[in-house]
Amino acid sequence: MESVKPLFGRGEILRGRATVVQDCYNSNPESAARALELCNSLDWPGRRLYVMGEMLELGENSKAAHEEMGRLLLNSKADMVFLFGEAMRPAAEIVQGGALRVMHTCDMDELSRALDACVRPDDLVLLKGSRGCALERLCTVLTTDGRAA
Repeated sequence: MESVKPLFGRGEILRGRATVVQDCYNSNPESAARALELCNSLDWPGRRLYVMGEMLELGENSKAAHEEMGRLLLNSKADMVFLFGEAMRPAAEIVQGGALRVMHTCDMDELSRALDACVRPDDLVLLKGSRGCALERLCTVLTTDGRAA
């Protein structure tokens, strides 16, 4: 089992500047909830930063699903939440009403700069979003010692 490697974007653990749970190949309400459960269940010494990209292709269920994501995040062990994509706006509105620190953006460069400025050693960072978000673009900032350009 030690030699088994997960498929790209499916539960990958990447180590570097922070420890990253890269689960950004796909996202739907069930898989996002399970990713949060996993990260919440870990006995982690540092902060938890949850980067949640929008869940695409949900059709008429999108708003309700993203609102539920906001409620799950409010009840999570996250120290800070970064929400990416227009469909995440309902989640952002819910999270902004609580005590949890949150950033919402539709700009990948802005998200990357914010994470770069925020991440510290011993942080656990969850990257969870639909494939169309391409959150793996953030891995360089999160796993290398150099700062983003």
